[in-house]
Amino acid sequence: MPTYASQADMVSRFGESEMVEATALNDPETTEIVASVMADALADADAEINSYLSTRYSLPLAEVPRILLPIACDIARYRLWKERASDAVGERYKAAVAFLKDVSAGRAALGITAEQDAPPAPAGGVQITEACNRLTHRSLRDW
Repeated sequence: MPTYASQADMVSRFGESEMVEATALNDPETTEIVASVMADALADADAEINSYLSTRYSLPLAEVPRILLPIACDIARYRLWKERASDAVGERYKAAVAFLKDVSAGRAALGITAEQDAPPAPAGGVQITEACNRLTHRSLRDW
C-alpha cells in the first residue's frame, strides 16, 4: 500500500531540528532523527487517512493525490509530539481530520478520476465471477 508521506517530506515541511526533537522522546541528547519513531508516526498517519478514505475510495489508491501529502505530514507531526503538541500543531491536526471527514462524507474530493480510483488489475490466475452451485444431498440424489 502506498504511503502518503516520508521522513524526507516531514523534514522538508517542518525542519530537521524539530523532527530530531519530536522523535527523541527517550533520548533528548540525540542529534539524529529516530527513524523507527518517525516510521511509526507515518504508518499511524497512513492508517488514519485510510480509515476515512475507505468509505469512498477503493484502496490502495492507484495514484496518491498531492493533497494528501500535507494532511499526512500534519497527522504524523501531531502523533510525534503527542501530549507535548503545541496549539498550532493541534490545530493543523484538527484541520487535517476535518478535511478527511469532509472527503468521507462527500463534501470534499481528492480529485481522483474513475480510472485512478480503480483497484489494480489482478496479476493473473483464477478469477471467479459467479457463485457456484452448492453440492447437497438433494442436488446429488439422482447420481
